[in-house]
Amino acid sequence: MTIQRLVQAGVLLAVLAGCAASRAHLPAEEAAAVEPTPRPFALPAPARFVLPNGLTASVVRRAHLPIVTVRVVVRAGDRLDETGRAGLAEVTAALLRRGAGGRSAPALAEAIDATGGTLEVETTDDAATLTMQVLRRDLSKGLGLLADVLTRPALDARELKSLAAEQAADLEAALDDGDEVAALAIRRVTLAGHPYGRPPSRKALGALRRPQVQSFYARWYRPEHTQAFVVGDVEPGETRGLLERALGAWGSKAKNPAGAEGPQAAPAAPTRPIVWLVDMNVNQSYVRLGAPGPARRDPDRPALDVMNFILGGDFTSRLNQEIRDKAGLAYGAGSRFQTMRDGGLFVARLNTRTETTRQAVDRMLAILREIREQPVGLAELANTRAHLAGAFPMRFETNTQIADELSDAALFGLPADDFARYRERIRAVDAAAVQAIARRWVPTDAWHLVVVGKAKELAPQLAGLGEVRRLTRASLVE
Repeated sequence: MTIQRLVQAGVLLAVLAGCAASRAHLPAEEAAAVEPTPRPFALPAPARFVLPNGLTASVVRRAHLPIVTVRVVVRAGDRLDETGRAGLAEVTAALLRRGAGGRSAPALAEAIDATGGTLEVETTDDAATLTMQVLRRDLSKGLGLLADVLTRPALDARELKSLAAEQAADLEAALDDGDEVAALAIRRVTLAGHPYGRPPSRKALGALRRPQVQSFYARWYRPEHTQAFVVGDVEPGETRGLLERALGAWGSKAKNPAGAEGPQAAPAAPTRPIVWLVDMNVNQSYVRLGAPGPARRDPDRPALDVMNFILGGDFTSRLNQEIRDKAGLAYGAGSRFQTMRDGGLFVARLNTRTETTRQAVDRMLAILREIREQPVGLAELANTRAHLAGAFPMRFETNTQIADELSDAALFGLPADDFARYRERIRAVDAAAVQAIARRWVPTDAWHLVVVGKAKELAPQLAGLGEVRRLTRASLVE
């Protein structure tokens, strides 16, 4: 081992010892920590059915307000972007709102506004989603408009050109925001080689043409790739009839076979620490440490939720308390796991002064090591479990939240009893499970570290952390 690496290891061990000292001797009252029993909660069971064309639907009746949320999920997300056409899925979804059912974009917007409701379209890594909110009395009219948007979009060439230009301008604007630059960079380098790591680029957006969008739509926007969720003041039987009238004929005239969306290999994990330095004339450093994470369907999700809440998922987390509150090295620090179909992304983050960048990074690495090597305390664990179990019902307070949770579970094929058993499984997570999941997914020896800031001042600080590579901001959107 070189002297430089010995010094580095010594610094990390010293910082780790400082972090662990406050937890080395647990207070006596921790052994007697009493975890409150969460209040009873039961999500109404959805009524599920399949239309003759293969579209599946779920209906949840909530009669206390005359409002209905309809969420339609099409498995046509960014992971299906073709090589060299990053952004194709996102552009296709966005074009749905820009003219449909014989209406121009302005006429469609007016028709939606006339119902007093809303209709939004967005794209995620794994799906395109359409979300409509409307009064119960206008549900039939609203479903008609949603059906136009979903099944009869214009996919207009002029709107495509305008939309591609807008998105390219948004990418350009993102380069002026250090947080955006860091987010683009950590995702690209950590998930390199996987569709999840191919964000849109100005070049790819500018090259998109209407036939490519039409081909993508015809292949993936099919009833057999689609699920609908209706939540609100509705009866399941009546709602089924409305859905059949609005969407029952969709797909009957399709000439080409639907695309096959088999799973892709999970993003490859790094084998050594790599530091990516992005030069930007700002008065602080934007630091992101990343590694591939678990897929959404991972059976150890409750343990992951508990562990990350303790590590960096809350204001009271270790990363924020140790780095921000105790050491005064950052304006805020935390961590998150973004879970998708084929895998996921772990990111630990902080922003700090340029001159304290290395000190803050060393502190972060020490905290990551600690949660892997030191069992969590009983009180810390009990408080976290109580919070997650107690807060769980708040994820189902509105129609839109229920539709979101149901669609997420269906999209990723979660077990049928996932919601019913979640709190029970959270309360069963013990210190050993937290440590095991941390050792599985929290990186300490092999990771990608993105640092955005004044490269000339940062380069000497980052020496010895790992192989240092340079990234330009422009390369993130090219």
